[in-house]
Amino acid sequence: YRKQNYENAIQMYTKAIEHVKDSPILYNNRALCYLKLRNSKRAIIDADYVINKLDEKNLRSWLYRAAAYLRLGDEKNYENSIKFAKKNNTKEISYITAFQEKLRTDF
Repeated sequence: YRKQNYENAIQMYTKAIEHVKDSPILYNNRALCYLKLRNSKRAIIDADYVINKLDEKNLRSWLYRAAAYLRLGDEKNYENSIKFAKKNNTKEISYITAFQEKLRTDF
């Protein structure tokens, strides 16, 4: 990932997930790689898996989900993702707000 070889990183995360299926970190890292490759639908699948199966309050999953929906032009699901991120992570409001600002400038 750090070398910006996102396709290779996705393959590595996928292999790791085959062995450790309950790691939000692996799914979130793979979702971020998908975002970097502009594959928003795959990023949503990984983020949703974490939220629905592993950790419904996972901040990174909610934020990556929001980013993917924003990239797809789905403002409603973007706003809902941000809303739930804030609701489930009240101590991280300033981080979430900064993330939103970065999203708006990067997209």
